[in-house]
Amino acid sequence: MKESTQNQHQQAINRVVDYINSHLNEELSLTALADLSCISQFHFHRIFSSVIGEPIGTYVTRLRLETAAQQLTDSTKSVTDIADNCGYQSLHALSKAFKKQFGVTPSDFRKNPEEYSRIAESRLFTPLHLSPTVEKLPSQSLAYVRIIGKYGDAQLFTDGWNKLGDYMYSRNLLTPFTRWIGISFDSPHITQSDKCRFYACATVSARIKPEGAVGNYTIPTGRFAVYTHCGSYNGLQNMYDNIYRQSEFELRDSVSFEEYVNNPERVSENDLLTKIHIPIK
Repeated sequence: MKESTQNQHQQAINRVVDYINSHLNEELSLTALADLSCISQFHFHRIFSSVIGEPIGTYVTRLRLETAAQQLTDSTKSVTDIADNCGYQSLHALSKAFKKQFGVTPSDFRKNPEEYSRIAESRLFTPLHLSPTVEKLPSQSLAYVRIIGKYGDAQLFTDGWNKLGDYMYSRNLLTPFTRWIGISFDSPHITQSDKCRFYACATVSARIKPEGAVGNYTIPTGRFAVYTHCGSYNGLQNMYDNIYRQSEFELRDSVSFEEYVNNPERVSENDLLTKIHIPIK
């Protein structure tokens, strides 16, 4: 396949994935998604599968159920509201699909999510003392490269960040004020590690024109609880586990994100600084 054609497909699927991420509560017809991609319906399914690694229908269903599981874990919303938020027309419809995916009903999952999640597959939980600050941030425009795979996979993440860095450099978008941002859309306690979604991002002064694998993303203005992690990126999951267990704040429906304050190529692993931003009301 020509590189130009491959870039067009990447750009088209980015539009579809971003749309799905923010419209899980709505009907997502395959016809409408194919139209959004500007790819013929005859080819859309295969192209989506080749780029994302699973069929479009499987992808949407999995995201809806994993989002429901995350909300059951992290929020006090009723199961009926969660069903509506995740695109299910009734509590019965969610319960049936949820039990097929996780082996238990949503209500049973909520009572003890750790028993049914993949938390046992991750490293042991280590309690931390947390001292967050609260900040209200303006909206932030980002250029991103999507990475799908195990969080922290050295090759995947090196390739993704290098691709983003090359793009920023070649378009003269790098400034002394550029910030490097990471957005993890999935919890490895719920989503299979090889299907976890991550956006490697850099701040830009205005929305960019999407090119190939590089797309646009905007973090809306809002209040955030900000936690500072010092040390290896391998400790970030334990940091998140502590945050969600100890949080004194009411969470807001928006993405959490990480800001990588210093360059891992210039400081030791023990001196790495990461600011974790959790959206709060």
